[in-house]
Amino acid sequence: MPKAKWGSGDEALTAADIDNAQSSTFTPYSGPIPSSGLYRFVVSKMTKGKSEAGNDKLQTIMLLDGTWKSEHKKYNDCPLFDNMPVMKSTAFRTKAFCAAFGISAKEFLTGIIYDEGGRVTKLAGAGEPEGLVVYVNVKYVKASQGYAEKIQLNGTGYLPVDFDPDEAQSGDDTDAGDDDPGEEPPF
Repeated sequence: MPKAKWGSGDEALTAADIDNAQSSTFTPYSGPIPSSGLYRFVVSKMTKGKSEAGNDKLQTIMLLDGTWKSEHKKYNDCPLFDNMPVMKSTAFRTKAFCAAFGISAKEFLTGIIYDEGGRVTKLAGAGEPEGLVVYVNVKYVKASQGYAEKIQLNGTGYLPVDFDPDEAQSGDDTDAGDDDPGEEPPF
């Protein structure tokens, strides 16, 4: 019987790779899913990667900051995943991302530093991405076809860094099962 091989060439997985791998600190979120609206998130991880089609993308994992508004406390650490394609046809998404993190287009193109695994270690002038705060307009998506309910960006989702959160309408306090799309985005 043939032995299983994992990967090929320089990408072949070795026992040393497994032994030296960092343990995961991921804890699945088991709380309620927020309704559509505006929430504050903290960046947990940012990675430069490729889509299945081979296009560049920036993967960002953000956790909802339940301390911003008292009604958000029950959603603390709810994850938001953004797999932003980075190409000419999606420049509008990159523009909103840059505005949310206070970086210019030039900084985005020349000032992002990542390690050999693709993890972004410096987001241009914004610095280390982990821990950065960003305001995002999300929409609630019902569970369907075997996929769990979730939140995702509503349009471009990101609000500019100079956005005034004290004057904004946050997500409402309805149950996660509410299909109401929430308030219109403030932009």
